[in-house]
Amino acid sequence: MNLILHAMQHPRAAGFQASPIHDLPPSGTFSARFCDDHHCRRDAFVAAVLRLCVARRALPILLLMPNSRFFGADRELIQTVERASTMEEVQDDIDYYWSQPANKTWLRRVVGLRLSTSRLRRVAGEYLPFAKPRRARRP
Repeated sequence: MNLILHAMQHPRAAGFQASPIHDLPPSGTFSARFCDDHHCRRDAFVAAVLRLCVARRALPILLLMPNSRFFGADRELIQTVERASTMEEVQDDIDYYWSQPANKTWLRRVVGLRLSTSRLRRVAGEYLPFAKPRRARRP
């Protein structure tokens, strides 16, 4: 039980697999704050953020083929950042996203048919602090 409570407080705890009952993100996460502000269901978070953050030239493709595997790497990034509680975590996830082989293709790299990480940073920045506040040192 303590492991579940600990993992719910720290969603990025390694190896934790939440059960469906406890799968809601904590209220201080990007997805919780975004969904509260946009009045959307938590299961619609990935699609809503993808629509907001996809590069404009890729939007027609996304609208014509919303469930296409072409945007799989973008969806994975959004699923990763949905539990972030600081912008540092978002930036770490974005750095990892750029190292993925799916982003090495000509259509994604040169033509830009992908998620705009600048837009993702901007959207996440509206809901998350840059870093966790540090505790004051005691003398």
